[in-house]
Amino acid sequence: MAEQESALLSQLTEDGVLVLTLNRPEALNALSQEMIDGLSRALDRAEEDAAVRCVVITGAGRGFCSGGDVRAMGRRDEETTASPADDCARWEAQFRWLHRLHRRVPWRLYHLPKPTIALINGPVAGAGLGLACACDLRLASDRAIFTTAFARIGRSGDFGTTFLVRQLVGAARARELFFTADIIDAETALRYGLVNHIYPHDELRERGMELARRLARGPVGAYARMKDVLRAADAGDFDRALELEAMYMTLSGFTDEGREFLRRFLEQRASRQREA
Repeated sequence: MAEQESALLSQLTEDGVLVLTLNRPEALNALSQEMIDGLSRALDRAEEDAAVRCVVITGAGRGFCSGGDVRAMGRRDEETTASPADDCARWEAQFRWLHRLHRRVPWRLYHLPKPTIALINGPVAGAGLGLACACDLRLASDRAIFTTAFARIGRSGDFGTTFLVRQLVGAARARELFFTADIIDAETALRYGLVNHIYPHDELRERGMELARRLARGPVGAYARMKDVLRAADAGDFDRALELEAMYMTLSGFTDEGREFLRRFLEQRASRQREA
């Protein structure tokens, strides 16, 4: 089943993989309001629809996502107001809009209880990098290039990039990437820990969907609990992680899913032992 919006393509495969394709190839898939609204609705669906077991995000054309729409930023910067009070009101309105946007997309993606994969098929920058880093796994084309980009336009960063990039590459490397806004290739991104794997460009989609289908066949309930514990680990809270591990490990044994996967494992092990 496929649905199309002008800025986002959405397709749910028979295997339970929801594929979201950013669809502004003429602008290297820069984030528009329409695209953000589409992503927000798609994440709502992914969480609520039991048929969705894994989410894949990729870009149309030759890029993944070039970040925010800098032309729209430029138009906002050129707006004039009549008084300092008007400036304050405009600042507060823009702050609240961006904060709501962050909760609707990168926060929701990071907290989504189902596995998420970014297939980075080309250039990724700024907020696009935040979108990719909010996913659980990142697979890159050998043609992909990466940059934080914000320093180039005199901005400090959004879409969760400062938090997420630091989590992946460490404090010192994150500062270097943000301050310099250097462009790095896929091999460097792999070495830094920004991506999990690199594949030849023409194989990326196939390899990414192969992994997505594998995860969709897995214990999605257990994945949700794993992700909750891993977020506690991201926060550096060892005590909380231990508490959650004890709670969720016990809970998993009381679920139909947990019982079924254990039964299969024991049957497969017994079969291998008989064949040995």
